[in-house]
Amino acid sequence: MPECALVQWPWGTSKKVNKEMHSTGARSICCIALFAMIAFTAGCRQRVTGAAISNAPTSISEQWTTIPLIHPAVAKWDVQLIYVTVSPKFRPNYSPLGMQLEDGSTVTPEVELVSKTGEEQRFRLVGVINGEQLVFRNDQIARSSTFAEVRIRSPKPFVCSRISWMSYMPQDTKNGIP
Repeated sequence: MPECALVQWPWGTSKKVNKEMHSTGARSICCIALFAMIAFTAGCRQRVTGAAISNAPTSISEQWTTIPLIHPAVAKWDVQLIYVTVSPKFRPNYSPLGMQLEDGSTVTPEVELVSKTGEEQRFRLVGVINGEQLVFRNDQIARSSTFAEVRIRSPKPFVCSRISWMSYMPQDTKNGIP
């Protein structure tokens, strides 16, 4: 006579089963649970890529400042962001959006990504973070577009300490922002 085991199911019922069949069933349930967990985790990933463009202090002026990219920036996802960290901190202005300089004037710098063929993709200023970062966005760039340099200019000079780039899918995020 085969050895039996009492199996308690999560919904409260119990059943006597053959121990050998129970261990096979438990392995099957574990495999199904593992597969479901892997599928859920893979489905929840955020599609985000990015890189630092420059970590060196860079003076920005009326003339375009061109920064070549060590590795080309590829528009892998739908939205491209460029973060410009300004040093020292500035006072944010929200109407018009920009940074207020020590003399009281508000400036809105311009930012572009430029491809190897010279195609320019202009970004628009969409946010200010903690009075130290400017956030520029472009959601009109075709996927797989590749860029070789970033260009920045401003009507009044300032220094940025870091420039970074990000490509992401807004539907993968809680509020559309990574």
